[in-house]
Parts: sequence; C-alpha cells; structure tokens
Amino acid sequence: MAEEPKKSDPMELLWWVLGVGVVLAGLWVATGAYKNADIGGLFIAPPPPVGPGGSYGPQIGEPNPNYQGNPQ
Repeated sequence: MAEEPKKSDPMELLWWVLGVGVVLAGLWVATGAYKNADIGGLFIAPPPPVGPGGSYGPQIGEPNPNYQGNPQ
C-alpha cells in the first residue's frame, strides 16, 4: 500500500513562519543593525517628480485654442 500523504497543519505553518521571523529578528539584533535603523522615511532620498504635472490634451471644460471650426 502507498503511504497516505501527510495533511498540512495550519498551526505547523504558523510556527514555521514565526520561527523564521524570530531567527531574522535575532540576526538583525546580533549584527547591530537596529542601531542604524531610521524610520524617518521609506526612501533613502525623496523620489524625483514624475513629470511637469500637466495632462495630455486640453482640460475638460476648456476650449481648445487650436480649434478653428469645422472645415468643409
């Protein structure tokens, strides 16, 4: 007979995740990285602006200055 596959236990997974977290936190403390931790911001330097802030085409509700009527 073939062996029945072991059913996964949610508590076992939880203990693995918590164990990995404890090991990482222990390494973080052991290396002294907590002394250099700065929670002042997410970025090392502020991100540059993406663009000039304008949009493509005329704004809604404003007439198009280049429109010269319907040519026929």
